[in-house]
Amino acid sequence: MITFKVGRRGIGENEPIFIIAEAGINHAGSFSEAQEMVEAAKNAKADAVTFQHIAWNEINSINMSIDDNNEWDNWRLTDQQIAQLFKQAHFYNMAVTACVADFDSLEFIVEAGADFIKIVSGDITCHPFLAKCAATGLPIFLSTGNALIQEVDTALRVIEEAGGSKIVLYHTNSKYPTPPDEVDLRALEVLRAYNYPIGFCDHTEGTAIPLAASALGARVIEKHFSLNPAIIRPDYEVSIGPEELRQFVFDIRTIEKALGEPIKKRYSEGGGYMLVRRSIAAREDLKKGSLIKGEDLAYKRPGTGISPIETETVVGNILDCDVKKGELLAENMLKRPVISIVVICRLKSTRLPQKALLSIHGVASIERCLINCLAVPNINQVVLATSCLAEDDPLEQFTMGGKVKVLRGDPDNVAMRMVQAAQETRADIVLRVTGDSPAVSPEILRILIDAHLKTGKDLTLPTKDHAPGTSADVYTVESLYNLLRQEKPLTHTEYLSFYYLNNPEIFSVNRVELAQAFRYPQWRLTLDEQKDLELLDTIYSGLDIKRAPLYFEKLRDYLLNNPQIPKINSDVSLKWEKNRQLSKEISEATNLKVKFNEQN
Repeated sequence: MITFKVGRRGIGENEPIFIIAEAGINHAGSFSEAQEMVEAAKNAKADAVTFQHIAWNEINSINMSIDDNNEWDNWRLTDQQIAQLFKQAHFYNMAVTACVADFDSLEFIVEAGADFIKIVSGDITCHPFLAKCAATGLPIFLSTGNALIQEVDTALRVIEEAGGSKIVLYHTNSKYPTPPDEVDLRALEVLRAYNYPIGFCDHTEGTAIPLAASALGARVIEKHFSLNPAIIRPDYEVSIGPEELRQFVFDIRTIEKALGEPIKKRYSEGGGYMLVRRSIAAREDLKKGSLIKGEDLAYKRPGTGISPIETETVVGNILDCDVKKGELLAENMLKRPVISIVVICRLKSTRLPQKALLSIHGVASIERCLINCLAVPNINQVVLATSCLAEDDPLEQFTMGGKVKVLRGDPDNVAMRMVQAAQETRADIVLRVTGDSPAVSPEILRILIDAHLKTGKDLTLPTKDHAPGTSADVYTVESLYNLLRQEKPLTHTEYLSFYYLNNPEIFSVNRVELAQAFRYPQWRLTLDEQKDLELLDTIYSGLDIKRAPLYFEKLRDYLLNNPQIPKINSDVSLKWEKNRQLSKEISEATNLKVKFNEQN
């Protein structure tokens, strides 16, 4: 916004509001009263005082008949008296002007020392007068009350072309008094677009509306006043008295202080705001090594700990120490979880003997699986967990150049092998991938890991609407320890997730619904039978993937473009799905609420 000076004061966005006490002709032609009005404006601490010095006979034609003008002419002060009032105002360091409408009076007030020129809204289309005012070089306060926006545009162009650049755009209404519902203060927003300071010339009763204008951004406020507003004179209904004027100026200065700067600050003494803010705390006692879940957290004062804003980043961390109920969490209590992918693999398959070693487009099936697991971003370690039996010795060679750790453990207890892998790699979270998944998806595994970290559940796995062989289960290691501590023997750990799904009172489970791009449950991409091998070899051969990861996006596009390929093994199903007796056996065995001695 343009900034300039009027008298000794600046007008602009970052300047104090410029307050004008408009005396007009409320002196009723009494020079001594006019002098008292200058004194009253000074005592009220106004920035400027203005008078009216219109020569009605100069601006009204013989066709114009306004009876009041005869009285107003009688109240018009002499040029010499106006000049004396200007000197008095300047002595008090106030700016001053007299409202004029004819060329001779304009020339007079400029010579007398007027600090600015006020143009009434009725003259906004009198372009010669506008140009003459602009040529004086004085700031121009242009009233727009009688003008449409197109007329304001044209008037500004005339003033600017005549050299005027110091302009205040007044919003006003020339009705005396103006009813509140006709003020339309929001028109100030329209005038602000011109990039000149905006002002409000008030013609309402009282002071509420001009005070509101000051709060809405008016940089100049003009208010009529009188030594005695009870005496009927032309502006008495919209005028306030000297004491009211003093209070009016005080109220505007108070509003200015309250408006402050156009920035959002924090309002409190010192660091006191931290006492009323909250931090992340423990809802219950939490043990070292726990993966933090959303339900583990409470929000308590003071705000000297980790802000609740950081809840999403706290959930999924591992506690590095015990924490008591109600204790505030701190950064040094947390650590990012170590994540390992554990590929569970044996060579004892009866349906497809030694299937992990079978070639899929020149690369062993288990190696395909490990290549895809290594492609998952932000993983700390990939482990190939097999048994300690001699029959599984051939799997020792699949270290992938040292990138994969091979672990030998319990032949039957998958949970034990998972925990052993976690211990060997110092993992807090482990993914269980079955070794018969040569097309396991790096993208889906990353999605599941992210979902697990956000919820902090014991187990995260997808819903069933995905292709078998592309996914994994994500376990919090602490929950695996909890499983091993259960009284009932673990006899079916190859179906490890069932222990979690069938015991919701012990374990929390997060079921993730994958995006549509990963939902192809009709495709079977696991390796159990010869037809599965044929399908997987067809895919890898068709895509000509050497020793590189197979991303699901590429796999999906290929199968959608070759719909005959998924039909190769469409009649093959998971071993337990159609075997009711086996399904019942798994369900009973993985239900930890049924004690071992009650089964016998």
